[in-house]
Amino acid sequence: MNSSFYNAVVIITGSTQGIGLETGIQLLKQGAYVVFNGRRENPGPVLQTLLQKHSSKACYIAADVGNASAVLNLVTAVIKQQGKIDIVILNAGMSSQGYLHEHADGVIQNIINTNLFGALWLSKYAVPALQKTKGQILCISSAAALCGIAEYSLYSATKKALIGLAESLYSELFPMGIHVGVTIVGFTENETFKTALKPDGSLHPVPNRNAFKPMSRAATASCILQQLQGRRRIVVTGLSGKFAYAVSRWWPALYLRLLRRHYLKSKLKA
Repeated sequence: MNSSFYNAVVIITGSTQGIGLETGIQLLKQGAYVVFNGRRENPGPVLQTLLQKHSSKACYIAADVGNASAVLNLVTAVIKQQGKIDIVILNAGMSSQGYLHEHADGVIQNIINTNLFGALWLSKYAVPALQKTKGQILCISSAAALCGIAEYSLYSATKKALIGLAESLYSELFPMGIHVGVTIVGFTENETFKTALKPDGSLHPVPNRNAFKPMSRAATASCILQQLQGRRRIVVTGLSGKFAYAVSRWWPALYLRLLRRHYLKSKLKA
């Protein structure tokens, strides 16, 4: 198989569904060995079927990426099984909707642990292995990081932190031969069963995004593979993402006003 991903060992956090799962599927088609990850012991029926079909080229390792020892065990297990790590995709993320001051302390800590500390721990523990393979770290951020979205403060803040992490590590790890990039994901279609946290920690369905003409998960995953293949530092996906990136970069005050106006209109309609 003529593919730059052939026999590459790839860890994708938060990959039991969504973009992470689709990225793993596409990497498998390119000949990579994919380590899927989630916090639950049971990967779910969709991923379980995929693992059975590709038992020699994929595995699932349950680990809460917000827990340092769990992440160290994850990295150790992959190196023991496969002997190397070529690519780490920091995709695990949780979101919540609601006023920050109404969030339970435990919900705040849980989101920060998963979205930010999960990326920090895996970056830290994977570096020695990635140095040997001249590998890559890819942070999956969001257009919500470009300018914070009202009632999504925790998600916006932690996704913005991933951009800062990627920028720091880009220079820090360059002398070791490790490439670090960040994908700023625009609106992407959700599974019908996708949920987000409420301030009290209960779950609610994520609203339909059809009004924003979201990219398909397959198209977003394809952008991620192209970025990895070209070892590109930053990629913004989708029309909504590119619009947000351009306006927030050149006219940040205007973009903030546009977001505030949209938010206030949505509250009046509610």
